[in-house]
Amino acid sequence: MNTWSRSELKGNARQVLSRTYGKMLIISLLLTALQMLPSKFTLQFKVPYHYLGLSQFTGNLQDIFMHREVDWDFRKLMAGILMFIVMMSLVSALLQYVLRIFLTAPLEVSVKRFLLFNRSSDQADLKELSYAFRYSYLNIVKVLFFQILYTFLWGLLFWVPGIIKSYEYRMIPYLLAENPNLSKDEAFAISKRMMDGEKWEAFVLDCSFIGFYILSAFTFGLLAIFYVTPYKILTDTELYVALKGKGMNQE
Repeated sequence: MNTWSRSELKGNARQVLSRTYGKMLIISLLLTALQMLPSKFTLQFKVPYHYLGLSQFTGNLQDIFMHREVDWDFRKLMAGILMFIVMMSLVSALLQYVLRIFLTAPLEVSVKRFLLFNRSSDQADLKELSYAFRYSYLNIVKVLFFQILYTFLWGLLFWVPGIIKSYEYRMIPYLLAENPNLSKDEAFAISKRMMDGEKWEAFVLDCSFIGFYILSAFTFGLLAIFYVTPYKILTDTELYVALKGKGMNQE
């Protein structure tokens, strides 16, 4: 039987939000920027097209516009285009993955540390946002690397196992926020204990915010930045606190 309820977690989150709205707005803006960063970063990456067999294609386009005779090599053209698409997709995915592992994921751990302090004190310091980069950074990166990797690999099995595992690993960033020296095995084991029998209820809790996100779409994301995101991450923090005792109990 659950020791927590959605209404209780959300009520606690609203209380914290009303007390510390200014700081939570800063956190919301930061998280929004982090979500946009990978795509903005990879858009700046350009592959020299002449290495991918496309120089002839652009040359032929120039010939067409100049009304000169064109010597098309269709197979080479299609191979070049296909190679270009594949290479850009792979490079983009790799850059986003590296950026997430070494920057955004550790920063999210720091955010969670701030949230844990913020729920119990109005004096929580924003300097906690540098926490993961100051303490056991490499261990945090290692544990998060395996969390993201395992979730991705499980997700290859028709999505559902990946979703289940993402809930099983959900508490790992919070655990690292409180103890950055946790080993990979410890972090995964504790998170698994915390989420044992709680995954469905956590999923329902997440679904209870869908209406807010639909409304946010009509405000071009402004509602999410100014209210929904702070409310959601504070509710997630309350869930961690509610399950923390369960995770500390040994099997």
